Amino acid sequence: MSTGGTAAARNGSRLWLLGVGSGLLAALATPTAVLGGLLLAPALLALMFDASPERSLARPILFCGLAAALRPLLALWAEGHTIANGLALAADPATLGLAWAAQAGAWLAGEVLPLTVGLVQEGRSRARIAQLRRARAQLEQEWGLPPPDA
Repeated sequence: MSTGGTAAARNGSRLWLLGVGSGLLAALATPTAVLGGLLLAPALLALMFDASPERSLARPILFCGLAAALRPLLALWAEGHTIANGLALAADPATLGLAWAAQAGAWLAGEVLPLTVGLVQEGRSRARIAQLRRARAQLEQEWGLPPPDA
């Protein structure tokens, strides 16, 4: 059964198509590319530096950034698709701050939540172990069994 080429060749083709698409966006919709690039700079950096194959940290950062960049992009298209309008929207501290704060929040959640979940699971495991030890001690006492050597 043929898979249509090796995985490296398919990834190379996807990368090439992504580059062509980005080039077309930059050439045909320069104001959108400028505004999107400035608002999504942290997500683009995360995509570049996230070494995991799934990009498990970069994806939430990108999605939160896209959600925060949607309104400024719609405003750019509604007010006139010019470089001046794109730069004016990107220069607004509230717009840029909201987009970057959303991406920073996604990064923080991606870093902190796995640790928090691990700590909660560890605490629940320890509580269950203590409960089982108490039940075992009670059964040993009721049945008159000697405690195990531990």
